Amino acid sequence: MARTFSATNGFVKRLLTVALVSLLVATGCDAPRATPGTLTDVEKEYADALALTFQSALSVPMDVDEIVDQNIDHTLSGESNSSNMVRVLEDANIVLTALARELREPTPYTMDSLAESNESAAAVFEGAYTSCIDVVIKETTGAWGSNALSDLVGVDPGTSVAAKARILACVGSEGDKVKKAVEAGLGALRAKEEEIKSGRAKDAPDDSSCFIATAAYGSDSAVQLDVLRQFRDDVLLQSEAGRDYVGFYYAASPSLADYIAEREWLRTLVRELLVDPAVAACQFSERFWAKSQAGE
Repeated sequence: MARTFSATNGFVKRLLTVALVSLLVATGCDAPRATPGTLTDVEKEYADALALTFQSALSVPMDVDEIVDQNIDHTLSGESNSSNMVRVLEDANIVLTALARELREPTPYTMDSLAESNESAAAVFEGAYTSCIDVVIKETTGAWGSNALSDLVGVDPGTSVAAKARILACVGSEGDKVKKAVEAGLGALRAKEEEIKSGRAKDAPDDSSCFIATAAYGSDSAVQLDVLRQFRDDVLLQSEAGRDYVGFYYAASPSLADYIAEREWLRTLVRELLVDPAVAACQFSERFWAKSQAGE
């Protein structure tokens, strides 16, 4: 069953690619874009997921600080062992390591420069709090015996205050590293979003830039064209070969588009024989390439 679906899915995607490429070459429509000054759906989905990953990481130091503060005095006084503090540090590292894996997920091709900042943050996340586990174990080993001796002879060995300071310094330092990594990662993301949006606002084409499509449907914002653009952006532009071909036909098609634009009968022919069938094919088969994108 899985092989049959995969084969069918591959055939449908190849068929749609041929149809869409033919359509775009014939129409000379504007280059792949979102609405001027905005992100594409793929970009928005990735940016939202990345921001959520960073926000999740930001909550970890707060949780660690709270639990350590609740337990450190009891542990150093010998009233309890260090297991609670060790456990929270281990759990924090496990959570942050999982978030590091999310940061290494592939980016949309328009955001591939984020890979470097994401990797830097991921490296910080993976190493967070591991050194503090050793500090906690070292500083709390023998705490009960030390305090029992102090009670017996009436002398404070003076170790608790210094041990507490060392533990809190380590935990605080690791938390600051995570916070700085989150700040840098979110900053890089927001800067990339603004770069993309401002570039599209600056380079937004005028109403004639997609003149054949406008002639076919009366507007270059027709919902039928949105279907084709979605397939182009979500399927063709997600592979290097697809991007190379898109670049080629945008460079090669203007003269052909000008010829078609000057002939009313030819514009009608393009709409009825190319645009309408391609839209119908994309709408009918969306479930195939949508499932492929989702990894099903």
